[in-house]
Amino acid sequence: MEFALVYGSVGTLAAVVFTWRLILAVRGPRGSARWAVAIAIACTAVGFVTAMPAAYEWMARVTGVPNLATLIVYSAITTAVMAQIVWTTYLVGPDDAPPQGPNVNARNVIVANAVVVAIMAGLFLAAPVHDTPHATDFDHHYATEPVVDVFLAIYLSAYTLALLRIVVLCRAWLPHVREQPWLRRGLRLLTVGSIIAVGYAIGKVVAVAAAWAGIDARTLNSDIAPAFASIGATIMLFGYLCPSLLPQAVAAVQRIRALPRLRPLWTALRTAVPEVARAAPETRRAPRDLVYRRVIEIRDALLLLQPHLTPEDTARAERTVERLGVRERDRAAAVEAARIAMALRSYRAGAVAVDCGESFRRPDRPTFLGELGWLVAVSTAYRGSPVVPAVLLETGDSLPVEQ
Repeated sequence: MEFALVYGSVGTLAAVVFTWRLILAVRGPRGSARWAVAIAIACTAVGFVTAMPAAYEWMARVTGVPNLATLIVYSAITTAVMAQIVWTTYLVGPDDAPPQGPNVNARNVIVANAVVVAIMAGLFLAAPVHDTPHATDFDHHYATEPVVDVFLAIYLSAYTLALLRIVVLCRAWLPHVREQPWLRRGLRLLTVGSIIAVGYAIGKVVAVAAAWAGIDARTLNSDIAPAFASIGATIMLFGYLCPSLLPQAVAAVQRIRALPRLRPLWTALRTAVPEVARAAPETRRAPRDLVYRRVIEIRDALLLLQPHLTPEDTARAERTVERLGVRERDRAAAVEAARIAMALRSYRAGAVAVDCGESFRRPDRPTFLGELGWLVAVSTAYRGSPVVPAVLLETGDSLPVEQ
C-alpha cells in the first residue's frame, strides 16, 4: 500500500470535512453534538496524517521517541470513534432538548475515552518499542511482545466496540428520519463505513495471532487491514457531509440551473402582468436571492391569473395530454403549463374574471426546493410541451412562448 498517498488523501479529506463541521459548530447552538463531530473528524485527520511515513519519522526525530507517532495515531483514532458516538446520540433532537432516540451519556463517553487513552499511553511507555521507528510495520514487528499485544488489545477493543455502537445508534435513528432523506443517507453511509472499518480490527487481530503461530502475515497487517480502515473512514466522512454540506451544494447547483429554466414561464408572466416584476427594483443579487425572487414573482402573477382559470380549461388540458400520449412523469407539469397558457389568454383578452374555485397546483413537497422543482418542470413544459400549443389551437388562439 502506498501509505503516503492513501493516508494523505484520507487525511486531506478529513481536514476539509473538519473545516466545514467546525463552521457548523461555531454557528450552531447545539454544543455537544456539533463539537463532538468536529473533534471526531479532527482526530481522524490527525490519525491519518500522522500515520504517513514522512510525518511518522519526522515526529521520531523531533521528539526522540522512535514510535511515538503510533501512540498518537491510535489515541486519535480511538478518540475519533468515541466522539462519533456522542454526535450520533444527539443527531436528530431539537437543539435544547434531550435526545429522543438512543441515549448515550456524553460525559461517560469522554471519561471512558480518557481512561482508554491513559491506559494505552502507560502500556506504550512500558513496552519495548523504543529502538527504531516502524512507520509501516509497528504491529507486525512487535506482534509477539506481550505488552504490545495488550496495548493493541485495548486499542482495537475500544475501536471495534465504538464502531459497533455507532452502527447500533445509526440503525436506531433511521426510523426517526424518514422525512429527512439527506440525513438518512448520511446514517446509512456511517453504518456501512463503520462495518467496513471493523475489518481493520479483525485483520490486525488475525495478523497478531498468525505471528504467534509463526506465520508471516505482514501483508495482512500492513496492507490489507489498513485498507479497510481507509475505505471505512472515507465512507464515514462522506456520511458526515450528507446532512449538511452535500444538500447545500446540491441546492446551490439546482438554483443556478433553475434561473434559465424558469425564464420562459417567468418572461411570459412578466410580460402579461408587468406590475408583479415592478414590485421590487432590479439590483445585483446572489443567485439564491434571484431564484427566490423569481419564484415569488411567478406565484404572485399566478395568483392574479387564478380568477381567469376555469374547470373547462383544466378538463381541456387533461384531455389534450391523454390525446397526445404525454409520458406519465411529464403529465402534471404539462397540464399545469396548459392551464397557465389558457389563463394568460383570457387575461390578455380582457375577459371578466370569474372565480370558479379553480387554483393553480402547488408542489407535493411544501418546501422552497419543492416549489422550485415544480415551477422548473412547469416552465420547461410551457416552453417545449406540445400540449400548450395544442390546447390553444383547439380554442382558436395561439400564444407566443418566450424562448
